[in-house]
Amino acid sequence: MSSDRPGSPPPPTSSEPAPACSNPIVGLESYVPNVLDLVYPISRAKDGVQVYIPPAFLRDEAVDSSLLLGQGASFTVTRQRLPRGPTHEAGRKDMGGIIMMPTSLAPPRPRYVVYKSARVSFQPNGDPATPRDGRALQSVLTELHALLHPPLLAHPNIISLLSLAWGSHHQHLVHRLPVLVVEYGDCGTLADVQLRGPRLSNRLKLHLCLGIARGLEVLHAHGIVHGDVKPDNIIMFSHPENQFVPKLADFGFSVIESAQSCDVMMGGTRLWRAPEAVSPVPASRLSLTDVYSLGLVAWSIAIDGQDPFILMLADSLPEHERFAATEEVKSNDQVLAMSKSESWMVAWSMRNQASNQPLASPSISLHLDQHAFLEHLDAVFSHTLTRDPDDRHLPAVVGLLEAAVESPTEAGELRVGTRWTLPQSTDWSRLGFKAHVYSWQKIRDLEPGVQTFVVNTLFHRDDDAALHFTLAACLINGYGVPADVDRGLEIVAQAARRGDPVSRAYLHRIFAACHREVPAELPVEEYLESQAIYGSRTALLDLKVLNPDKAKRIEHVLRPCLGGVGSAWYHDDSWLHGLTQSVVAMQSFSLDSLGTGTQLQLAVVNKRGDHLIHAAAAVGAHDLVERLLNEKSWDVNQTNAEGETALLCACRSGHGAIVQLLLDAGASASLQSVAGESPLHWLLSFDQEVVDVEALAKDLVERGGASVNASTRRPISHSVFPSLIDVDVRLPGTPLLWAVHGNQPAIVSCLLALGSDPNRRFQQAGLSPIEWAAALHHSECLALIMTHLEQWALGVSGGQEFRFAFSYGRLIGHAVHTSDKFSMILRHGASYLGQLKATLALLQEKTKTVLFALDHHTETLLHLAAREAHDDACRVILDLEWLVEDMDQPAGRGSRTPLLESVRWNRRDLFGLLVQRGARVDHLSESPYDETGERTWSALHVFADQAHDDDLALVDELVAAGLPVESPSTAVGPSTAVAPSTAVAPMAVETPLYLAIRRNAFRLADRLRHHGADADALVTRSALLVSPHPLTGLGHAIALNARNGLPALQYLLDLGPSFIVEPARRLSALHLCALVPDGFVYAEHGGGTSLERGDFDFETNRMIAGELLERFHDAAQLHLRCLMGGKTALHLAVEFGNAGVVEKLLRAGADKTLTCEAGETAEGMARRLWGQSPDLMKRILVWLG
Repeated sequence: MSSDRPGSPPPPTSSEPAPACSNPIVGLESYVPNVLDLVYPISRAKDGVQVYIPPAFLRDEAVDSSLLLGQGASFTVTRQRLPRGPTHEAGRKDMGGIIMMPTSLAPPRPRYVVYKSARVSFQPNGDPATPRDGRALQSVLTELHALLHPPLLAHPNIISLLSLAWGSHHQHLVHRLPVLVVEYGDCGTLADVQLRGPRLSNRLKLHLCLGIARGLEVLHAHGIVHGDVKPDNIIMFSHPENQFVPKLADFGFSVIESAQSCDVMMGGTRLWRAPEAVSPVPASRLSLTDVYSLGLVAWSIAIDGQDPFILMLADSLPEHERFAATEEVKSNDQVLAMSKSESWMVAWSMRNQASNQPLASPSISLHLDQHAFLEHLDAVFSHTLTRDPDDRHLPAVVGLLEAAVESPTEAGELRVGTRWTLPQSTDWSRLGFKAHVYSWQKIRDLEPGVQTFVVNTLFHRDDDAALHFTLAACLINGYGVPADVDRGLEIVAQAARRGDPVSRAYLHRIFAACHREVPAELPVEEYLESQAIYGSRTALLDLKVLNPDKAKRIEHVLRPCLGGVGSAWYHDDSWLHGLTQSVVAMQSFSLDSLGTGTQLQLAVVNKRGDHLIHAAAAVGAHDLVERLLNEKSWDVNQTNAEGETALLCACRSGHGAIVQLLLDAGASASLQSVAGESPLHWLLSFDQEVVDVEALAKDLVERGGASVNASTRRPISHSVFPSLIDVDVRLPGTPLLWAVHGNQPAIVSCLLALGSDPNRRFQQAGLSPIEWAAALHHSECLALIMTHLEQWALGVSGGQEFRFAFSYGRLIGHAVHTSDKFSMILRHGASYLGQLKATLALLQEKTKTVLFALDHHTETLLHLAAREAHDDACRVILDLEWLVEDMDQPAGRGSRTPLLESVRWNRRDLFGLLVQRGARVDHLSESPYDETGERTWSALHVFADQAHDDDLALVDELVAAGLPVESPSTAVGPSTAVAPSTAVAPMAVETPLYLAIRRNAFRLADRLRHHGADADALVTRSALLVSPHPLTGLGHAIALNARNGLPALQYLLDLGPSFIVEPARRLSALHLCALVPDGFVYAEHGGGTSLERGDFDFETNRMIAGELLERFHDAAQLHLRCLMGGKTALHLAVEFGNAGVVEKLLRAGADKTLTCEAGETAEGMARRLWGQSPDLMKRILVWLG
């Protein structure tokens, strides 16, 4: 826990095969995936993907209206065309009140994207509904984790994850689930390319084999086994120099080796899998099954995409017998022998001659080329198609193919590119794979509607106390539900009753911060005492307040018995050779019992791998350490199994006298453990009332050679207490960062004096000590560091402006970003608001004469706090009157004001606070579907867009404040700061009611109708599309053609809407259904891109027609003539080549003999218009004839 038909035929599919601070890792055998497991990888996606996709095309309307390509066991795969975007875009940078508006080139965007939507049904508690759904969800999670992995994102032979979208969940349409957005392969699959021809050159075939092998190589380097390598799962991209680039796709059958503790029964496609895959395969040998499949694919490439087994088996075999025969050939180790070119070349040549496909002209050069090509293939097969997995070797294959591609025997040259560097293997468990990672801070980053889905799922789970802690955080913070402090506290108390150690450690702090009394039956001091002994620093701090004497006694136990950190290393059952902590501490302890000389020094005395000097230093056995150094000439810098010295162990346990003893003996303080710990990191362990920490730190640096900027390499926690929250974990970084994290100003001061760098980061994306000080609201530490940097800058710059020694904007952004109530309570208890205010007041004082910009340059300070739903931060900012003149300044994506952000989150208290301070309710924001920059959405649009459907009181307040329930008749330009100024066509934008209906928020729709919203209001723009003439809500529902839009369509139909959906041409619902997508364009900057027929899902359109005909089926409706030449719906369906609607209309009783104004029947029109498209004409005439 830390605090994914008619008209021109569509291109081939690009990603789907042909049919044929964390909780501990859960035991892999008992792991059952849950919908909540999607939350953690989603948070990784924010920083992982780089390609720009317009926000409108990451929403459910874009996913639901995309063209269906296929369905697999785990995913529905669709394709969406992206409209062309602007060439330039205007930015806005707020420099602490001074506005700058630079212009830059707009980011490029792909022409098409592919959506992969999970086909999983869930129980109310988020568990898969059936075992099949469980397998499908695991496939989704595997693919999501794999494609998000940075080395795979960057690799040229792995399909690229472009972004994550949100699509409707087919089971609960008001909720949305992540959808993988992957790149579209413009050439289709490898199978498509080879089977449609023309024949590829030999050098290109080798190049394709090399690309596939390199893709597998990077997968295997990170512990991923693809599991279904075949031509249909290799996507082909055009390339200006190499003609094609192959990319591995579809990881639905993939396995991550480190997540397997037993043999694995592989999935995959029978024809292409390895012979051993018919039985469970040991995890360590799983990758070798991919290598075998690679050999078969290479063979298929060599014979122009055909099945290699056609060269070994009779064509006449029935399918089931053929599969059995292929398995037998593989198991008998006949494949390698048959793969030798002399065994199959003649048979293949004869097959090609029989099909009039000659291999090549008989030139000598081509003969030599073919001979070299076959030699390369034979070498590849010898390392891939062996029956014994141990004889397969992927690196050898890659090397052979690289040499072959660069071989001078090849005709012409082929650009190979730079050899891809393989990083080290990956610890997948730390990335949350096959682990339940619950985090309210990850939930905080989700869209409001998704938060609601996740939190409602949490309410249905009672099997995990750590999950209850997350639920309590959501209730207290108001994530996904209205804030309910009392209910959140009751959940914490219930978890404490059930024995959850985290809830017991934080129970007192949370109740005190919320000004509530802990239930009398809960023994608070007992809880704190037990968790403090186990290593909870927070419990120890709170116990010092409630019972200082008891806290002091626990500290005295922690140092000698628990390694200073609440570890179990020195419990009696953790020692070896009959030793215990008390035995080692005895003055009469006999060293001879462990051996003599070298044998004694090498003896391991406990299960964690300590030698005697490490254990003695850790438990405070001063006399024993002295004896070892003086009598046994012990190596003072000996390291244990964790790479730790005795000096480090003594520092961690807080034994000052032993530290001095070791330094006197020449101990080095520069040595770091395997995890990167140094003695200087553990200055926090010393009792500052007893030990002069400043003098000790100076000794470690000057006498021991400690590096003040030594850094740990991973989060560290040695306690028995579960480190599920970042407050309880030592973060990766320097001793200064640890001191800041522990809120130890005295240690911070001495480390700064010794030269520690407050701007040093462990990783590029990590935070520096000064940034952590701001983020944790450790205001005293922050003030010390800022003063230090200011003085340093004055000294090196000769009196130049010192305030740019660090970025104020980043510090302010971090301080606000981490100000959710629950996290602040965990850090500071009842003083959390005081610490927040002190931090922001300090930053305000420092920036009085300084310009600063937040990370998102369009952001204002108040807007940042409101956007992240941090009510307390908003209140403090307003109380400090810090840039409050920006209260109504739109900012960020969507150009929303802080008040509109409060509406987006449905946070009534924050809304009321902002209104009380003078914020206006009538400001407009941008529509996420419009790239022009105009602001056309009211607060009601913003509310409806998030599908809030439970607490609707804010709707009543907005309407009472005078906000119209329909769309505004004016819009605000992108650079205008006040509303409204620029006139646009009345009702150009969809109404809040239409948004609510499309979002399936039907209670909200009823409330808006109660306030006067018109279900037949005419608008020209709805979601992604702009209609040629204004349409009613029913008209836009038809045009949008959403695959999961049936409930919204039924809601509209139940209202008894107007049958005429476009008055301008007197088009009925049936007319419109017959002619879409004609005339519709995408809403975009600088004019719309037409919605093309090849991108339109006519099967969904056919379904909609059937639904409409359930309501509109009498003769007058079927035969209504529009103003487009007096045509009926049947005429239009024929005119626009909509065979599905033709069928539906005729089945419903439409008269095919009626003529339009031109005197033409539907059949005559079909013969005239579609004579050059015989397939389409046949499909239409089969119903008209």
